[in-house]
Amino acid sequence: MCTVDASGAIHGSDGKFAGHVAGEADSSVALGEPVPDQPDAAVDPGGTSHDHVVLTQRCRTAQRVLRDARMDPRTGGTPPHIVGGVDIANTPVEDWPDSVRSGVGNLGLGLSLTTQRPASEAMLRDVEAHEAAGGRIEVITDKRSRQVVRWTRDGRPWRDTSGCRQMGVPVEFTDRTPTAVLTPDGNLVKAALRDQGMLSHTDPDGTITSFYPLTGTQWSVDEERRPHRTDGPAYLGDRTIEYLRRGITHREADQGPAIVGYDGRVDYVEFGAGVQPTEDQMARHNVVRAEDGSLRLNGFHHDEGDRLLSWYNRGFIV
Repeated sequence: MCTVDASGAIHGSDGKFAGHVAGEADSSVALGEPVPDQPDAAVDPGGTSHDHVVLTQRCRTAQRVLRDARMDPRTGGTPPHIVGGVDIANTPVEDWPDSVRSGVGNLGLGLSLTTQRPASEAMLRDVEAHEAAGGRIEVITDKRSRQVVRWTRDGRPWRDTSGCRQMGVPVEFTDRTPTAVLTPDGNLVKAALRDQGMLSHTDPDGTITSFYPLTGTQWSVDEERRPHRTDGPAYLGDRTIEYLRRGITHREADQGPAIVGYDGRVDYVEFGAGVQPTEDQMARHNVVRAEDGSLRLNGFHHDEGDRLLSWYNRGFIV
């Protein structure tokens, strides 16, 4: 059975990239959002607007899943988790300052926590690292009554892009959709809200690369819309990383695996056919052979929170 992810990319039953939904322009593809869990108790009586109720639900959901993810089995308690000077793991949501409540609810933290634990852990680490580097997360309401969240430092859009191998990292969200991205070379790129934050550019050879900052999904196609990229993976996401040339899975074995799955399993493929790497190649690519004979990334444990995009951008996947 095939599945279609939020970016419109089609994956086969084995998780491998299989193309894109036909008949739609990329700009018309919308990212779906899960409905936040209902709160365990009545919403904060201090607020009655619909936005306030939804924001409180998101924050309570985030706190509940955070506690589950980090609970100490020996004591049943949860270690402090500080965001904006507040222990959001143990402080009642009603006692959070408005800035923290807006940041956690609208930044997408609640969304990440309700989708999968690895995403929640990564987002929490990003917030901690940003503040530790002197950054701030600012929340404002614009003239059109939209919630705008900005990652800044010294009053300017900023986020650590060191080691980033994608088009960039989002530094501004409007109504939880990325509307500005900081590229690895320091350029600020604005994205149209109507395009769900999607960014795209065309290389001199005609290759079109599209990037959804919200999910980190990135893919490239040639002029005939076939998955294609010569200087990196044609499809890049947390489910699959795959190298393709003119629609055919291909990467020279000496350069690295052509396919990396969400569970860390890798496959070496040249011109659509599987090949066996040498021991030297495996060592250079941080690949080991598992007991079942499959090849896997050494030290990658998706069930403990490891994510493909994080490993890729940190240089752990060649």
